[in-house]
Amino acid sequence: MNKMNKFSKVNSLNFIKKNCKNIKIPNYIYFSKGEFNQNRSLILKRIYQEFKEDLIIRSSALNEDTKKLSNAGKYDSLVLKKKENKNLEHSILKVIRKFKSKNDQILIQKFINKPSISGVVFTKDINTNSDYYQIEFDVSKRTDLVTSGKFNPSLKTLIIYKNSSVIPKKFRKLITICKIF
Repeated sequence: MNKMNKFSKVNSLNFIKKNCKNIKIPNYIYFSKGEFNQNRSLILKRIYQEFKEDLIIRSSALNEDTKKLSNAGKYDSLVLKKKENKNLEHSILKVIRKFKSKNDQILIQKFINKPSISGVVFTKDINTNSDYYQIEFDVSKRTDLVTSGKFNPSLKTLIIYKNSSVIPKKFRKLITICKIF
């Protein structure tokens, strides 16, 4: 496989899937921009075979999540309803268009509708690069509000000092996983 940023979404999901057996991750597949350009029909066929439900097409660019920089929101994620499957190739190309490297990855995943909580976690303060976990989360049952950049009155932010022993119960498993990285 291609040389990849160990902090990409894909690599993080692979690591969690392998090392955290009590974490449930929706089914996913991934491929690089270069692989898609070379084997487009094979990849599309595999996606059609493996997914019979709504999908989310997510970016996993090499420069999206690095140890020193977060490019959160720079790349696209697209929900593709099962009935719109004919738009799969077009949707993947739309996500790929912002990629700079042929090694940037696309993540195809089962779309989770109306989750009880959705969000992102940063392992450094996004403004100062200090040793804090910053969790931005939403309980509106929508998955796009946290990362959209749009006004979100239900967005909540929790900041936890990395050496703190006081962690809200619902985020303990998340913080435990973050510490592994």
